[in-house]
Parts: sequence; C-alpha cells; structure tokens
Amino acid sequence: PDAASFDYLRAEVSQRLVDRIEDIQRSFPLALDVSCHTGHVFAALSAHEGLGGEGGIGGVKTLIMGDASEHCARKAMELAQSSPHAQGGRLKGLTLVMDEEHLPFPDATFDLVTSSLGLHWVNDLPAALKEARRVLKPDGCFIGAMLGGATLNELRESFVMAETEREGGVSPRVSPMASASDAGGLLTQAGFTLPTVDVDTVVCEYSDAFMVMDELQGMGEQSASLLRRSWGQRPAGRDTFLAAASLYHCGSLGRAPLAGERSQEAAADTPNSDLSQVTVPASFQVIYMIGWAPHESQPIPDERGSATRSFAEIPVTKTPAPLK
Repeated sequence: PDAASFDYLRAEVSQRLVDRIEDIQRSFPLALDVSCHTGHVFAALSAHEGLGGEGGIGGVKTLIMGDASEHCARKAMELAQSSPHAQGGRLKGLTLVMDEEHLPFPDATFDLVTSSLGLHWVNDLPAALKEARRVLKPDGCFIGAMLGGATLNELRESFVMAETEREGGVSPRVSPMASASDAGGLLTQAGFTLPTVDVDTVVCEYSDAFMVMDELQGMGEQSASLLRRSWGQRPAGRDTFLAAASLYHCGSLGRAPLAGERSQEAAADTPNSDLSQVTVPASFQVIYMIGWAPHESQPIPDERGSATRSFAEIPVTKTPAPLK
C-alpha cells in the first residue's frame, strides 16, 4: 500500500491541533513546524484564510517545516509547491532536514512553533521543548501534540497476559511515552508560561489484532525499544502472537478470557465464528500542549506570602438548604 494510506491518524491530529490555533485570536506570520512528516500541519493551516483574510489559519503567512527524515521533508516540499493555496499566495511553505533537539535557528525567530505527533519519538524531550522555547519570540506560542502513555493499552495488556502465560516473562511491545500528568511540568521546566494541557483519545477500529500491528508498522509507530527482549534473546513465537490476538478479541467482546482458554485462537481464524465478526479498537491518547514564551504583558502570579489578607477575613454568607 501507498505510505499515504497510513497517514489518517496524523492528518486527524494535525487538524485538531490547527483547530486550537484557530481558537487563539492572534496572528502568527512566521511559524515553524517541528517533525513535520509529510506536511499535514501545512495542509490544515492552508485550508482557510486567517484573521482579516491574511495568510492561513492563525494568520500564518510562512511555515518552515523541518523533519529528521529527508524523505519526509521532500514530501512536505512537494505538498507545499503543489498546493493551490500556496500558489495563490495564502501560505508559503519551506522545508529543511533538521534535528528536533538542535534547531538551526537563532533565538527569538518565530511567532509560532508547532509539532504534531513527533515529540514522542524524541530522545530528549525536555531538550526539544527548550529548543522550541528558545526560537520563539517573546509572547510567541508553542502548540504541540504527542502520543501519551495510555496509547495502545489494549495491545499492551494483551501481550502482557500472553507472554506471561506462554513464555514466563514480559517484554515492552510499545515504545515508552510521556504521561499526561508530566506534560505541564515539562512545559514549565522548558521555560514556557501559562501552560495548558488537554488530553484527547482517538479510537480506531480494525478487523483484528494482526491488522492493528500491520497498521502500526505502516504508520511507523511500532516499538523502537532497544531491549525488547531483555529477559531472553529468543523472539516471541507464533503461539504468543496467537494468544495475544485471542486476548485482544476477547477484550473487544467485553469479557475477560477464561483461564487457560486456548480454543479462542482457532476461533479467531475461523471466518464464521463470532470473534471474526467483531472489530477491535486501538486507542491513541493524544496530549495537546500549549505554552507561551515569557513577556511582560502576560499575567503573573504574586509572590508567595505577599497576600495582605487571609482567607479567614473574607466574609462568608451561608445560604440555607432548600426545603425538599
């Protein structure tokens, strides 16, 4: 299949990210898209005009797209050059190959920095966020989306139970990801102010667990852990994968599998069985992060201990409970 046929998740998340940009009543003439992949953020930004009819959504007039993959950067450039909106002058797109942890730009360059489904692949996430903060102008905005730690819980749980039963140990089957509770702290640590974090879950339906794994490979989102078999060098066998697929199907039916239930493996391969008619879900937890480069115009909290009145001095009016 064509690689573009696996980009539905990236396209959807990029659109939701751009929706958040549209909610901000500000214009961002010069923007940077970190980990641009093949240009999904560019496509979403250029779909409509910005405030006052200038630029794309968010008032973006120039979007510089960067990715560690030269192939992705070239695809993003092809999209920018062929886009009718770019040719009409709404949004100009430029691309380059770059490292997310070492952005090749001087300080205070961009009005807006975005990143859609790329930061969960960064080796040093705090460093990447600090780089995004560094290249932002004062009062510039960072908006990012990355997969969170609750992603693919169904697949994780199925493999944990299957490997424990069949092989006597557990190995990681999904790459490690940050949790939603850590996102706000990471933004603050990177030097952003007014951090905002919200979490969304995108659920995709597939015919079976093997299709889930095939789609993940097509997306390029399969596990990249170096020590996937830290407790043994022998790769997982066919029996383990069949057990995991059976557990995945049982979970989608809304019941826990019976202890030692092995006949489900054969049922999963039988076209006329009930299990074969059930689609299985794959949940992708998406963490959206918004942070601002510090500026004197932004509201800041007072210093601890600077209050002139205590809560005990605030008058309280008690309202009687209504009669039932």
